[in-house]
Amino acid sequence: MKRLLILILVFFVAVIMGCNSVNDHAYISEDVRNITVPQISEDSSSYFSEKEQEDLRSPFLFKYIGYLDEAYDYLGREYYVDKDYDQDGLIDRIYQEYDQNNTIYRVEFGNGKILKIPDTHDGGSPDVQMGDLNGDGIDEVLFTIWSDGTNPLAFGNMWLFEYKEDIDRYEEVPINALIDCGDGERRLAVTYGLRQGNTIPFTVECNGFQAEQRFEEDDPELLSGDEAYTYDCAIYTANLAEYQGQKVVRCEIELFYNTGYCLSFDLIYDNDDYRIVNMKYPINPTY
Repeated sequence: MKRLLILILVFFVAVIMGCNSVNDHAYISEDVRNITVPQISEDSSSYFSEKEQEDLRSPFLFKYIGYLDEAYDYLGREYYVDKDYDQDGLIDRIYQEYDQNNTIYRVEFGNGKILKIPDTHDGGSPDVQMGDLNGDGIDEVLFTIWSDGTNPLAFGNMWLFEYKEDIDRYEEVPINALIDCGDGERRLAVTYGLRQGNTIPFTVECNGFQAEQRFEEDDPELLSGDEAYTYDCAIYTANLAEYQGQKVVRCEIELFYNTGYCLSFDLIYDNDDYRIVNMKYPINPTY
């Protein structure tokens, strides 16, 4: 009998606690409905940590309009802050516009000079490098755009400019050693031979440079070796470097799509033109 009374008592206690719990939840739910959610202002620093703010930034500059050192929503903004490309002690800046599917860049030097880059359909991460390539004592400007596509080694843009004192402006320099596809896209023709087992030979058309690449047996790239063909490979990056004591433009191309198998060469100034020297394969690609 005593055990029965204890069980009945436990039952009633449980029912009472359950009712209180339901009431508590009902009360909390009412409070939740009355909560006012704060609106996030333009300055989100009070709501997100520094790491969270970085995660909210975009790795792309697509359709951005303004100075790149003020692109606060861009992950790479810091790269463009306080730049002095011509080493004159003054801050130089890159301005980007977007108009009817064209990306327009201009470099505004701290000394007042302005370099307008030809309109391009392509976009990405621009860069400016300066150095005296032709030995006249005046630095040339190498302007490049690093592709932000799914395979950054497949595409790229480059322009070379020299300053003309007699007309007080920068003029684009033609590079006859490369195939000019417009929009700053430069390419190099490569002929791929018939595969020999797991190996595909290739020849660079402009200078006859030859090499070969070996693949694994199950690599789908081997299928391309069933017949010989010629393809114009895009220069995906170009940087100023030195070769035999002279400043050069070092270029890289990817020979087999999305493989990382890349070739490099230098553009060196010679008799009012630029020719290809110092070709190397394979190399570790510059990312």
